[in-house]
Amino acid sequence: VKVTQGKFAYYDEQEMQDPMVVDMGMKGLSQQMTNDLTEKAIAEFGKATLSVTYTKGGSPSFDTIVDAIAKLNTEDESGLFLLVNPSMQAALRKALGTNLQYVEAFVRTGYIGSVCGVPITVSKAVPDKTLYLATREAVTCFVKKGSEIEQERDADKRTNYVYGRKVMLVALTDATKVVKITEAAA
Repeated sequence: VKVTQGKFAYYDEQEMQDPMVVDMGMKGLSQQMTNDLTEKAIAEFGKATLSVTYTKGGSPSFDTIVDAIAKLNTEDESGLFLLVNPSMQAALRKALGTNLQYVEAFVRTGYIGSVCGVPITVSKAVPDKTLYLATREAVTCFVKKGSEIEQERDADKRTNYVYGRKVMLVALTDATKVVKITEAAA
């Protein structure tokens, strides 16, 4: 079990000048904790034992996604999602261009929302040239203690400290529910 903690400090004078200092500090603190959770979850997806590769120097294609779905060996394909890096999203758009040319949403916006019925989620936390096809059962977040916020004040220096903590464990709980898609070595 790991503790994720963040803090920010502000002076009384800062809050008097700008009443949004605390709100912005809390927003930054929550983003920091969320980003930490995301990084831990992506690291767990990276431990996948099932894998599919695409051509070196190329990009994942429709066939690559189909092969990854087949690796999961599941009858029910609902609940699948594909995690990609923003640069891989661009590569997918290019690779799927001819397959999508008659899809109305693509014609209007150039948008890829799903491939083979699998929704695509874009995250900068996903390593470049890597995609993860998974279900929610693959990685689990075990929360030991809910989020807690604690405040401390140094009256002499008029400094306020706000701490945020979350105690949790993120783990790969079902390796049969995730496929790692990477570029071939040679």
